[in-house]
Parts: sequence; C-alpha cells; structure tokens
Amino acid sequence: MKSFGSIRSIFMHADGVDWMLMALGLIGAVGDGFITPIIFFICSKLLNNVGGSSFDDETFMQTVAKVFSLFNFLFVFCLWSLSKHDKLTKEKQKYTTIKTEY
Repeated sequence: MKSFGSIRSIFMHADGVDWMLMALGLIGAVGDGFITPIIFFICSKLLNNVGGSSFDDETFMQTVAKVFSLFNFLFVFCLWSLSKHDKLTKEKQKYTTIKTEY
C-alpha cells in the first residue's frame, strides 16, 4: 500500500494563510463545478416556458422575466467569482514568491 506521507506533509507545513487559501480554493472549485448544472437548469426552465401550452402573454412575460432575473443574478455571481479567482491567484503567486525568497 502506498504511503500518504507526502499529502500529510503538505498540511503539516501549512500556516494559517495556506489553510485559508486551500479553503477558498475548495469553495471556488465546488462553485465552479456547480455552474454548468445551474445554467442547464435555468435554460431548461426558460425553454419549458417557451414550449409550454400557456399562450397568455402576461403570464408568459412574467415567467420569462423571472427566469431572466435568475439568469442575470447567476451571471453577476460568475463574474464576481472569476474576479475573486484572479485576485486570489495573484495573491497566491505573490505569497509563494515571498515564501521562496526566505
């Protein structure tokens, strides 16, 4: 059986900033994994509404507006998470260069 000593040493030598970056990376990875299914869900709701048997214009427009408001929220959240990901990457690079200098 293979030893897990190298994985344990990663966590053994990590300080508070490393733990925080690992936690944020885990949250970002999980969020990134959920984006595609959420987009499919929103698009399915929109397409089900378009293909539905309801031909009442007022009901149709209210449902489309609700779905698009959800889609806009998701779009803003995606942009926010990408900007945070870029900032974290820059901070992580800066931190690793400082750590390797000492």
